[in-house]
Amino acid sequence: MSDSWGDGWNGGYITVLVDGVSVGDFFGLSANSQDDFYASNGSTVQIQYTNGTYDNENSYILYDGDGNNLFSDNPTLGTGIVFTTTSNCNFFNPISGDITMQRYINAGATHWRFLTSAVSGATLADLNDDFITSGFTGSDYPNWPSTASPWSSVFYYDETVTGLKDNGFTAATNITNTINVGEGIWVWSGDTITGTQPFTIDITGPPNVGTINLPMTYTNSGLPSDDGWNMLGNPFPSTLDWDSPNITKTNINNAIYIWNPDAEQFASYSGGVGTNGGSRYISSSQAMWVQAVGVGASVQVTESSKSSNNGVFLKVNQVSPLRIKVQNNFGTDELAINFESNATNNFDADYDAKKMNPVNTNLPIISSIINNEEYSINQLPDQEINIPIKILTGVSGIHVISIDNVSDFSNGNCLILEDLITGMVYDLSIDSSITAYIYDTTTTARFLLHIGAPVTINTTDASCNLTADAKIVYTKNSSTPFDITWKDSAGNIISSNTNIYTDSINNITAGNYTIETTDALCGNIIDNIIITAPNQITSYYTTTNDTSYLSNGGNITFNNQSTNATDYLWDFNDGTNSNLQSPTHTYTQAGNYLVNLTASINGNCSENYNHLITVIGNMTSINENTTNKTANAFINGDVLTINLANNQYDNIIIRNVLGQIIYTENNPKESVQFNVSEFSSNLFLITLNNKDKIEVIKLPYVK
Repeated sequence: MSDSWGDGWNGGYITVLVDGVSVGDFFGLSANSQDDFYASNGSTVQIQYTNGTYDNENSYILYDGDGNNLFSDNPTLGTGIVFTTTSNCNFFNPISGDITMQRYINAGATHWRFLTSAVSGATLADLNDDFITSGFTGSDYPNWPSTASPWSSVFYYDETVTGLKDNGFTAATNITNTINVGEGIWVWSGDTITGTQPFTIDITGPPNVGTINLPMTYTNSGLPSDDGWNMLGNPFPSTLDWDSPNITKTNINNAIYIWNPDAEQFASYSGGVGTNGGSRYISSSQAMWVQAVGVGASVQVTESSKSSNNGVFLKVNQVSPLRIKVQNNFGTDELAINFESNATNNFDADYDAKKMNPVNTNLPIISSIINNEEYSINQLPDQEINIPIKILTGVSGIHVISIDNVSDFSNGNCLILEDLITGMVYDLSIDSSITAYIYDTTTTARFLLHIGAPVTINTTDASCNLTADAKIVYTKNSSTPFDITWKDSAGNIISSNTNIYTDSINNITAGNYTIETTDALCGNIIDNIIITAPNQITSYYTTTNDTSYLSNGGNITFNNQSTNATDYLWDFNDGTNSNLQSPTHTYTQAGNYLVNLTASINGNCSENYNHLITVIGNMTSINENTTNKTANAFINGDVLTINLANNQYDNIIIRNVLGQIIYTENNPKESVQFNVSEFSSNLFLITLNNKDKIEVIKLPYVK
């Protein structure tokens, strides 16, 4: 970056973002300033320029690692994000020299562990000073327990050895045996034969960085369950995110299996679900099982697949599947079942994990079985299904079976665990823990997990208050029919049907409704549904007066008093209208106008209110039940009488309070009489018209 004056005073600067994260601000501090930044291959690089006081002094050029000019700008510099590209740089190692990578091992059992090295050039000698080793040249006890039959405490794994999976374990032969980058080893570690105090594993060497292809092979010996197993390790001195999109996986099953030495069980993880503590985050120095399934199998990890998550050897998973755990006096094991829309009822390489049994035969083992495959993680499409559950043990006795996350599992309307030996049936929404006597001779699935069909309840709320146009539709995705009864909030039966697969009730009002269903699998199930409706609308308005004179402008101000409405339509009865909440309207002609207000919610639910407005052309007296100078009116009994006082009128119009015309007479003579017995209490408005003026008499009528 250059400053033509060489003083760096202008203040403009460049911000470099790699994958959306700023890696620094760069200023032109002299005639020519230069800075470097690193972006891993495939990263998105953006240049953002912030201007200063004298921008015409600045210019800059962006070069790649090979010195190629990628972008430049001067002297009138653009601001904001001015350039975006994808990095294709070769990896540059920012670390020079060696590091010492340490892993803390807490106190507990001396047991097998999956380990690897985060530095290159490591050998077994790097481990020998951290814990006791045996069975190979250079170990602490090379001839233990005997020279003729030494017991190796370190094993490698050779996938190319055909036959059963266990055939691939290869004992270490010398303390000089190397630990290749990304290679896992099976290590018995501790400071005594039965237990260990805390200790730290430390290995020194150049750190493993950049893009790394883990050492994978695939050998087809005709045994799909035993072929393709590779003992891999996280090669980085940082946590690896197994779900990172920056890991390239080819011809492998997505599941990883990590030995949990404290539980003496394999932790598994696949597709967002883990068991026995398995997680997507693989800590540094941690090894794992991964199964290849075809020729050309590979796993390529990159710098971008590292995670800032400070992973321990085992982390919790991020999904809440149905968990079934079994426990005896020696330990526990766990099975996870999850509904995943992209999964199938067969083994899914992206979502499922096979069952790997522990070394300790006293421990319980739990798995699900579908199509003769045993699972530790079983992900399926949402459906009605019966899943065999197998529990094995090396010691006969009482075992506790506990179930977690029932309420979060699915929208199936029941979860039933059936004991095929005793015939007992457990509703898992009620029974979260059960006990069973498991025999060490058990070899088949003793339990059957019944998962009820997914239920969909769709509701359409009432469009308006008190309107009976709501609807509830109940659908069960099942091949088993059900009976159904619908009840209102008072417990009254609205409708019922038998031997059906879907049902609905229509034309109902807002309120609480109960749906009772019965089928052969789930028995009686009750669902409560609430139908809502908008609040009742009240349409009402007031005016400062209901009589206006053209000589005073003919203005009427309307004060809207409506409630629970959002929209308003005023009809002023003179051919004009308004959508204002409280408008002021000007009349230009004398007359009686029935002004209507329609209050509504989004143009849907509505209520009307109207009121009569009188507009008078000339200022004349209005006689309310008294005589004016020209005419008067009164009611005697049920007869309304109008005295015209010898005045000539073209016509007389009588309206009720709603503005409806109830009587007219043209060219009336000295008096007019009208029988009002058919009307209830009212306010009559009498309009007397002639060519010179309009007179109005308001006459109340109380019956």
